[in-house]
Amino acid sequence: LDFCKRKYCLEIKMQESDAMINATGAKINYYSKNKKAKNIGYQPRFSSMENIDSVFENILNKAITLA
Repeated sequence: LDFCKRKYCLEIKMQESDAMINATGAKINYYSKNKKAKNIGYQPRFSSMENIDSVFENILNKAITLA
């Protein structure tokens, strides 16, 4: 969220909710720490942040094209 706030000047409002439901339980990290794919030579081409940035760029470009 901080990245998007800085790069795209997004205004973010968050609300606390007593009704937080997580079907798989509370977590500190919401990503896998499993590195087994590396053992067979898999190396991601882009980082998570690069992918998020790419998606935002595509959304913005489409919005500008439609405007």
